[in-house]
Amino acid sequence: ASAALGGGRSAAGSASQPEVASPTELRPQSARARAMDWLLRELRPVSFTFKGDGPEAKFSRYGFVAQELEKVLPDMVRTVQPRGEKHVAYQDMIAVLTLASQVQQDRLIAHEKRSQERSRKLQSQAGRLRKVQRTISKLSTRMERWEMVVGRRMAKPR
Repeated sequence: ASAALGGGRSAAGSASQPEVASPTELRPQSARARAMDWLLRELRPVSFTFKGDGPEAKFSRYGFVAQELEKVLPDMVRTVQPRGEKHVAYQDMIAVLTLASQVQQDRLIAHEKRSQERSRKLQSQAGRLRKVQRTISKLSTRMERWEMVVGRRMAKPR
């Protein structure tokens, strides 16, 4: 999972530098953007409450089922021995979801830029169309005048 996200941990456990370009350098349909799309579709957020009568049992919590998340992002799940309990490393999830958000934001900015460019082109074409319509209208008026002149000449006896 770390290679797909552009980073990981070294053997000593310290954070390594990202292996790919920053989100601002992404193209809208880059492999990284497609990976983030897939990741976001695969994540299934859930709400839950803690069992018992403690203070935390009163409130709904939100997160992920560790066993499901492990299939998508195995590096985000820790197994605690001896019982084999699985826990989500939420602090790591923040970074992954921030990256996904940045990728989506960059795509949105690119779409907005293309939309503005298309809007400008449409406005320009609308102006040209109005000019063509005025020219056609003028030509139509001139043709009608010529037809009247020609019609009068044809109607006069010689």
